[in-house]
Amino acid sequence: MDDLLIMSSMFSREIHSKYFASRLILGIVVFLWSIASAVAFTLFYMLYKWISLIMTVMITTLIIVAALKLPTLNEKTLILSILPTVLFGYF
Repeated sequence: MDDLLIMSSMFSREIHSKYFASRLILGIVVFLWSIASAVAFTLFYMLYKWISLIMTVMITTLIIVAALKLPTLNEKTLILSILPTVLFGYF
């Protein structure tokens, strides 16, 4: 009877240690995955903001150049009235 109890105790301990090891490995993998996804999200967000800033500067420059080439003040004012909308889109 003691042998059976010892064997079942050893078997239970062996299963528990394997289960614990697999859960530990899974926990480490999930932790590293969450860090990697946070870093990737941050990099993509920064890239998006830089592209958005460059596009805003380009569009603003085009609007100002187009307004300067127009002959009358009314036309210039009309074109320049688009600028707050463009700048509000970025900020």
